[in-house]
Amino acid sequence: AFINALDNCRRLALQLDEALRQDPRFELPWQPALSTVTFRLRDRPNEVNQRLESAINESGAVFVSSTSLRRGGEPETTWLRACFMSHRTTDATGRQAIDVIAAAAAEI
Repeated sequence: AFINALDNCRRLALQLDEALRQDPRFELPWQPALSTVTFRLRDRPNEVNQRLESAINESGAVFVSSTSLRRGGEPETTWLRACFMSHRTTDATGRQAIDVIAAAAAEI
């Protein structure tokens, strides 16, 4: 049961990853190894990505977290993380995450 739940969460993460990669507004540094998708608005300052995080979370339907990463000699950059964790998460929830993230990005 645990393996099936993890496989489902990873499948949903890969669907979100693919949807965000197809949207030129987003930058994704790597593909998810498990069920966490890391992303940000491309070429936008950290403050804008922090506003995106707030807008997504204010929807009440999807929750994302954030972190700051330094890659190479670049300054710290804010990245958002969506993680599928529940064995009850369905395809409809995955599609909702895509829709909520895209709608929040359109408002920023």
